[in-house]
Amino acid sequence: MLSYRRMKKSEKKYALRLSREEVNIGAKRLDDYKTLLIYNGKKRIGFVSFGFRPDKTIYIYILAFEKQAQRQGFGSMVTKTVLRYGLKRYNHFQGLSARIHKANGPAINAAKKYGFLVSGERKNYFDLIRPASSHEGNQQ
Repeated sequence: MLSYRRMKKSEKKYALRLSREEVNIGAKRLDDYKTLLIYNGKKRIGFVSFGFRPDKTIYIYILAFEKQAQRQGFGSMVTKTVLRYGLKRYNHFQGLSARIHKANGPAINAAKKYGFLVSGERKNYFDLIRPASSHEGNQQ
């Protein structure tokens, strides 16, 4: 079972390193988002950074895992947790949104597996949306 803890300023270097190594981005706007460290038991395995947008979605800025925690279904668990958070916290919540670089095939495939749909396309990126549904807020 996964657990989450708000990232402290002293832990920001961890998130910056992981985002560079595993997602290949510099995470320049990390301070603009709510960032939670992800634990599997007592072991820190990654982090998720997100924020609420005016279009009634939660934008997932970064979701990154340590190499040994990848491809184990943790991304799906985190996605469901953030969806439940949105459904519980916000009236008229529409779902999750994300932007993924077109060259990041594994992330695009994972997002589609987690229920994201391509909602737009830019020069180098795909915009994705994961619609919320009321029954997901009640799942464990």
